[in-house]
Amino acid sequence: MNNPVALLLHSGGLDSSVLGYELAKQGINFSSVFIDFDQSGKKSELKATKTTSSIFGAPLDVIEVPTLRAPFVSSPISTFRAMPNPGRGVLELGSLLLYGIAFTYAHQKGIKDVYVGLTKLDADFSKEYSQGFLDAFSKLVEEAGHPSISLKAPFLTKTKGEVVQIGMENLELTKATWSCIHDGDTHCGVCEGCMSRHTAFEQAGVSDPAF
Repeated sequence: MNNPVALLLHSGGLDSSVLGYELAKQGINFSSVFIDFDQSGKKSELKATKTTSSIFGAPLDVIEVPTLRAPFVSSPISTFRAMPNPGRGVLELGSLLLYGIAFTYAHQKGIKDVYVGLTKLDADFSKEYSQGFLDAFSKLVEEAGHPSISLKAPFLTKTKGEVVQIGMENLELTKATWSCIHDGDTHCGVCEGCMSRHTAFEQAGVSDPAF
């Protein structure tokens, strides 16, 4: 297999997993990267990431930064906003931490495109997830004197229900995704992540194969 030309920031959730499926359908040679920052559901997320990456045939690397999360959840500097996706609360500008790691990884690998599974729900929630913000972040690498890296979000105009409809083309993949904010063998069904997932399947008018 030739060296990947793109990178998928992969969490094992619906959006990033279905995006990986779409990239594979389009014949894009990409790899997946999972960032372990000690998130509460990391074991189940990583398991889902490994399974879904295997299904759509992308190599996977895991970057462990277990101390990244702690300062932002246990000190006065943290600012969270409630959001039904991906659940619990969102650290304002927290995406910059993950994008920065992904871009450094991509630069080292000579990769020019980084894909993220943001949806319209994300963009409607905050300008941090808008196309304008993504474009601005993409320019930083060039400003530093390096070849440009593009931050791409193909699902940014799609609802989560529309993402589910795409995912239902491959039931094995959709069933393997993980949305719960907790670790476990099955989704808890009541946390914010699970409720967001439930709403998305309701919008799509289909049953969730994971339940």
